[in-house]
This record gives sequence, C-alpha cells and structure tokens, in this order.
Amino acid sequence: MDFSFLRQSQLFKGMDSSQIKKLICALDCKIKSYKKNQRIYHIGQKISEAGLILKGAGQMESLDLLATRSILGIAEAGDLFAESYACIPNRLSLFP
Repeated sequence: MDFSFLRQSQLFKGMDSSQIKKLICALDCKIKSYKKNQRIYHIGQKISEAGLILKGAGQMESLDLLATRSILGIAEAGDLFAESYACIPNRLSLFP
C-alpha cells in the first residue's frame, strides 16, 4: 500500500503510516477494481460505503426523465466519492 499517496488524500491528511494502517483496519477497508465504464453505484441503490479513488477516475452522472445524461463531477486519484450517501442511513442513490 502506498502510504505516501494516502497521506495526500483529504481522508488521511496529517496522519502517519501507522495511523493510516490502523484506520484502514478499523474501517474494514476493501480494495476493489472496476473496468472502464463499469458502474459502481446504481440509481435507487442504498449506499453504505464511501469510496476513495486510488488510481484512475470516476464520473458522477445524473439521468433526467428523458434519459438525458449530465456529468455532475469527476473524482480522480485521491478523491472521495459517495461519502454523503454513506453517512445517511437508508438514503437511496440519485445517480445511475
């Protein structure tokens, strides 16, 4: 695990490697890989976990009633995503 990279993220800023390692264990963090264009969360899904982009990027999109897709933002390496959904129990995703 590249702790120097993690120390630069907002989530772990100001922590040393041993503190990061303890927090990763306490939070039961998992590393998942996704293929290009693969959805991480689907609209209407209950989200209980936030994510941290370690490599690559993720795109947040919205779909309106006419199925028009709008890009709301892009999360790049070091960025968090879905944290606002993960902190509110039973909140359903609004993003496809």
